[in-house]
Parts: sequence; structure tokens; C-alpha cells
Amino acid sequence: MNSKGKNDNYLLKEFLRRNLLWLALVAILLVMSGFFRMYGAAYIQKITDSISMGIFDGIIALIVFSIVSQFISYATKWLVAVVCMFLREKLALQIRVKMFEHLSKVSFRDYEQHKTGDLQSIIRNDSQKAAEIIYILGSRISTHFFMLLFSVGYMCTVNAPAAIAVIIIAILFGIVNQKILRRIKKYEFAGRKSLGNITSIVINCYENTDIAKAYNAKNYFINFFNKEKNTYNANILNSTKVDTGRLILYNIVNNSSLYGSAIFLGYMSISGKMTIGEVLVFITLLIQVLTPVEVIFRWMANIVSSTAAWDRVYRVLDTKEEELNAGIKTDISISTVKIENISYSYDNEKDIISNFNMDMEVGNSYAIVGESGSGKTTLLKILLGAYRSNTMKIFINGEEIKERDFSGLAAFVPSDTLLFNATIYENIMMGDKSITREECMEWAKKLSIDRWILSLPKGLDTVIQERAGNLSGGQGQIVNILRAVMSNRQIIIMDEPFSSLDKEKERVLINVIDNLKKYKILLITSHRESSIKHIDRVFHVAGGFVPVG
Repeated sequence: MNSKGKNDNYLLKEFLRRNLLWLALVAILLVMSGFFRMYGAAYIQKITDSISMGIFDGIIALIVFSIVSQFISYATKWLVAVVCMFLREKLALQIRVKMFEHLSKVSFRDYEQHKTGDLQSIIRNDSQKAAEIIYILGSRISTHFFMLLFSVGYMCTVNAPAAIAVIIIAILFGIVNQKILRRIKKYEFAGRKSLGNITSIVINCYENTDIAKAYNAKNYFINFFNKEKNTYNANILNSTKVDTGRLILYNIVNNSSLYGSAIFLGYMSISGKMTIGEVLVFITLLIQVLTPVEVIFRWMANIVSSTAAWDRVYRVLDTKEEELNAGIKTDISISTVKIENISYSYDNEKDIISNFNMDMEVGNSYAIVGESGSGKTTLLKILLGAYRSNTMKIFINGEEIKERDFSGLAAFVPSDTLLFNATIYENIMMGDKSITREECMEWAKKLSIDRWILSLPKGLDTVIQERAGNLSGGQGQIVNILRAVMSNRQIIIMDEPFSSLDKEKERVLINVIDNLKKYKILLITSHRESSIKHIDRVFHVAGGFVPVG
């Protein structure tokens, strides 16, 4: 994997460049928050010294100014948090969009290497955690950093030696803190990876609930889950133990600094070298230094978690993009298609498909037949451009075409019912607003499926439930076929259309196919010849099985 993106974090840099005005506003608010927090504390010295000297004129005004300064500090701090939360959600959305765009350009082989659950975890969880860096740095850490900066600056005017001692202690602990955080990051990355694996297991269990019940295999799935859960818990526990030790060490340093300063400043006050007001304001400012340091160190652990999430995001974004052509795009009316010398192997091993040839013409239906693992699905992926065969040649109407896939010419009907939780019409048009309801019903009538659509409660506007829960397998296939037909492509490729249908629904689908071949070149795959007796020509595929992903 190319680690350039991870090391450079170009996505975050690009986001920051596009939001410079928002960042400038945040910077101004941060300076205001830190200044007014210090300014409000500085009034303590004036108020205390005035009271100790018996001067009460203007005390009320000083108290009011102190309260107003603190209010402005907290108000600007709140505004910073609001802006940073807005930027965080904006960045999270941009990360997800970027990953979606990138995955659409990745070769199908590389895409298959990602576990579904792990990929979902990265898109849902890690992208959100990665975007947290904006909120953590902009709101939590920077707010307290500016408070610390202004407070230390004023402390130096009160007692420079004591202030310098506090600064040195903070720097030394900061160095130790960074070394500890490196260990935490290792555990955080491993923990987030385990979380992705857990998501994969949960998805597999959900999708195979019927298998688990049929074989009484509940404990089998639970053992898988528990094994990964234990790995996740171990990493989180190790991360928590290291972080807890880090915070205990900080509290020891924090309290030691506070007690040491109190003793030193008390001595300075008794010696007459500092006024009571100076002692009180120094202690107040010291607390305003130690508290931000504690908060910053606490949030540093979240920064580590966020950077671990960025690493996982770039595991996806650094996957090499494949330079795929746009596929054949032609307005020529196709009468014949000839494909020669299709060969393919995984990772330069033995060919799964070798020197495979096909001849097809409009008005006929064709089937690719072979046992499971013989290479049928691989052949379809080659034709659709998901896999690449450098030896393949394509001839349309007798003329050779340079592009080596059908991705711009063929519509694909998968074996699974891949439908969205939307209306039937929306599932058919797939965002193409030029497709009208009238055209859909016209094609439905040609394929003799218009009665089924009209029998639905709202016809084409009937909403398909999640996972097509309100459609049978055959009805789902019909919607998929209509989607393919309405894409206006001249070749329809169907993968195992009969695999999950009973005899009655199979007869309905055969009737649809017989009508469809009058207008399109129709190519289907099947692992049994008994289902394709109505097909005009059969291509036999034989090969070995090589697992992918």
C-alpha cells in the first residue's frame, strides 16, 4: 500500500485550505477567549491589594470588569466549540464522499480484498473519529493552549523565576507524555481494526441467520464473535491502562507544582517581596495553567485515537486506482457481437479461462453454463470491465473495437436482488430523470409483466422495503430486469437468474426472457442446463476454482 497519503494527510490539508475563513474566525475567538480569561484573573491582584490597603473606591467596578471579562471568555469559547463541531461534521462528510469516489475507481480485484464489515466500520466509525481532530485541536486543545499562553505571560510579570520553573516542568512532562502516547496509538489502531472485524462477523451472522438456525450453529458464530471481542477488549484495556498511568503521573506533577509554588510564594509574601494580591493572582493563574495542561494532555489521547482512525481511512484511500476505460460507447445499432481469445488468471497462476470465444446476435438468447467455480462469474466480470483480459478482442458488426469491455454497452442483472429502500420507479430509473413512467409501463407490457405492476397497491410508486422484504425473489428479478432494459443498453447480462426461483416463478422469468431477446442480445449464466432449455445457444465453461478475497 502506498503510504504517501497517510504521511502527508492531503485530505485534511485540502479541507483546511478550503475553510480558511472559518479557521481565521476560530483563531480570533481563541485569542479573545485566552486574553479575557487572563484579564479577568488579573483583576484579583488589584482588588486584593486595594482591600489590604483600605482603598475601597472603585472596588465594585473592578469586580464587574472581572466578571464581564470571564463572561466574554466563556462566550467566545462556546462559539469556538460550535464552529468546530460544524467543521467536524463537514470534514466527516468529505472523507466519506472521498472514499466513495475513490472506491469507484479501484479495480474490482482490489475492492474485493476489503472485508465488507471492516470497510463499513472505516466509512462509518473511523471517518467520524478522524474528523474529530478538527474539534479536538480547534476547540478543546487550542482554547486551553491560549488560556495557558496568556496566563504564563502574565505570571512572568508577577514572578518570572517561579513562572519559568513551571514552564520547564510542563515541557519535561510534555516530552514524557509524547512517548507514552506512541504506545497508546499502537493499541488504538489494533483496537479499531478489531472493531472492523467484529462488524464483519455481525454482518455475516445477520445475513446467515437461517443457516445458523438450520444447523443449530449459534455457538459456532458466538465463538467467532467472542474471539474477536477478546482481542478488541485486550487492546482497549492496554490502551486504558497506559493512559490511566499517564494521568496519574500528571496529577502527581500537577499537585507537586501547586504545593511547591504555594510554599515558595508564601515565603516571598512573608519576606515582603510580594504582596498578597500578587500571591493570589499568581496562584489563580497557576491553576489556569495547570488545568489547561491537564485538559490538553487528556485530549492528546483522543488525538492519538483520531490519528489511528486516519491511518485506517488512508488504508482505503491509498489503494491504487485502476485506469479503466469508459467501456464501449456507441450509438450504432448492434446486430452481431464477436468476442475472441478471452483468457484470465489470478495472480499469474494457471488460467481459469483460456482462449474462450463467443458469437452473439440480436434476436437470440445465450447462456454460459458450467459447474460452480468453473469461471462463469469471472467471465461476466471480464465482459463488464471489472476484471481485465489483455488478450480479449471484441468485434461489433464485424468491426474490431479497441475497448476491451462491455461496461458502456451492457446492462447487468445480478443474481442477488439488489434493490434500494425506495419506490419501484426510483429503483428502475436510478437517477436518470429522462426515464418516464410511461416508458417503464410500455416495456413492462412488452415483457408481459405489466399486470403484476398494476396489481401493486401504488403501481410503480410502491415502496420496496429494506432488503426487498415485500417482494419475492422472482419479483425482485423483474425489477432488476426492468432497470437493465431502461438503461437503454443493447446487451443484457444476467447472472444465475434461476438460482433461487421455484418452478412457477421460473416459468414467469422464462417468458420475460423470451420476450426480451426480441429486442436485446441476452446473455445469462447458469450452473445447470435444465434451467436453460429455452435458450438458443449455450457456451460451456470449464476451469478450476481460485478463491478471491
